Amino acid sequence: MDRGDRPGEGRARSRRAVPEAGLDHAQPPPDLARTPPLPRQEAGLRGLPGRPLVPVLRRRPDRPGGRRRAGQDRGAGVRRTVLAVASAALLAGCSGATPAPGPARIDVDTPELRELKAEAGVEDCAPGDAGPAAGGLPDVTLPCLGGGPDVELASLRGPLVVNLWASWCGPCREEMPVIQQFHEQHGEQVQVLGIDYEDPQVESAMDLVGETGVTYPLLADPQSSLQGAGPFPGLMGLPMFAFVDEDGAATVVAQKVDSVGELEDLVDEHLGIRL
Repeated sequence: MDRGDRPGEGRARSRRAVPEAGLDHAQPPPDLARTPPLPRQEAGLRGLPGRPLVPVLRRRPDRPGGRRRAGQDRGAGVRRTVLAVASAALLAGCSGATPAPGPARIDVDTPELRELKAEAGVEDCAPGDAGPAAGGLPDVTLPCLGGGPDVELASLRGPLVVNLWASWCGPCREEMPVIQQFHEQHGEQVQVLGIDYEDPQVESAMDLVGETGVTYPLLADPQSSLQGAGPFPGLMGLPMFAFVDEDGAATVVAQKVDSVGELEDLVDEHLGIRL
């Protein structure tokens, strides 16, 4: 607000400036209990000497540049508050006194899977009768896919070709008919065993078995029990083979086969059997 007693500020000299206002010290009612006096700085108003105490108020549109910074900041603060409350609610819902449950058990022996297995003509799983061998398959027991006896891998003896596959593995889908053809040609000399590895979609796995015409025995490892066990690596990529000799020693090979001849060469290399 302009003062009339200063030249050059566009105010008529006949007008009088608003007199400076004073403030009385606030006093509580005499009937209220008083606390002991504490040292404090005297209250007062700070201002420029000789200026009136009536401030010049500007409406928001009158601010320099037409900015509504206070309104914008208030809106941003509201949004931040809403987000904070929502985040706190989510955290409260995710945390609890009970620990998070472990991986759910996947049933690989259901009436539907048994029916699909019978329609595909998959052979029964055959448990071994030997003990663990040095350098052999791990001491892991896996269920038979689609029903049947569990199999302790360490009890198996060769010559045996073990193929790890899954319904989500594209190369596995391509090579499974090749392995089936090998089984039909050389099953009397070299056994074949498939393991559906880390595959929660067991019905899709059994559908793939029917599509590819696989009939050799199949185990299931939906919980990845073979990962890092025995000769198997910690990070397993599919497809993968394990060649088990007559003494139970196993050699793991991460490779896809495209022909029966290629699988015959691997059997010759790792089992010493020329087919």
